Amino acid sequence: MKNTSVSLFRQVLDLIPKREFEEIVMKHNGDKRKQSFDSWAHFVSMIFCQLAQANSLREICGGLKTCGGKLNHLGVESAPTKSNLSYANAHRSPKMFGDIFHMLLGHCHAIAPRHEFSFPKKLYSLDATLIELCVKVFPWATYRQTKGAIKLNMLLDHDGHLPVFVDFTNGDVHEVNSARRMELPRDSMVVCDRGYVDFSMLYKWNLSGVDFVTRLKTNATYDIPEYDVKQYPGTVLSDEVIFLRGSQDKYPERLRKVVVCDVENHRTLTL
Repeated sequence: MKNTSVSLFRQVLDLIPKREFEEIVMKHNGDKRKQSFDSWAHFVSMIFCQLAQANSLREICGGLKTCGGKLNHLGVESAPTKSNLSYANAHRSPKMFGDIFHMLLGHCHAIAPRHEFSFPKKLYSLDATLIELCVKVFPWATYRQTKGAIKLNMLLDHDGHLPVFVDFTNGDVHEVNSARRMELPRDSMVVCDRGYVDFSMLYKWNLSGVDFVTRLKTNATYDIPEYDVKQYPGTVLSDEVIFLRGSQDKYPERLRKVVVCDVENHRTLTL
């Protein structure tokens, strides 16, 4: 690691409130055995892993070892060995690092800027992604016959683009199962894709004072009161009030359907 890189890394670490960090370590007895590889050194190693995009214990330990005496500036006596880092990953409480994450997230929320949209409501984005895993190493994560995966569901706060809800499930678990466990604040707006379209859940959100924007499924059937149809020039092609047919018992109230032109990708979107 070059001198400039060490200096930048130290600037990142200087943002961590050390007193609060140490309080969390004490709460979880993170350094109860007074190991040479303490919780701070462990934390620094894992932050280095992310910033350097290291893919193995060897890369983490080797990368830190190149810093030599400059590790002292990071609050670390020496680079860990692979065995020390492996042991710490296996035995140091993950709940401790979870508390550190939430502590830092709280500080980020306090200084996060507001989203740039004109409406006053809290804006969230909800999405899911598959993270592929090796079936031989993680047999419990079988997704298909020859593939393994876990699914990450995340609710992102647009004030600072910070996560407020993260849920990991098996790769074959539907997104809606995760979304049903979320508690959304009143007077907020959630943007999500069609994978989260479950009309009973969306109606529950509506009754809780939560607005939502999502893509309409292609097989959805609905009625359009003629007097509510509006057309606009430009990117908004139509703005209508609709009532569902087949799913009316799940969402008995009216919905707003907007068709927009996605000029960049040469397509239309029905929201």
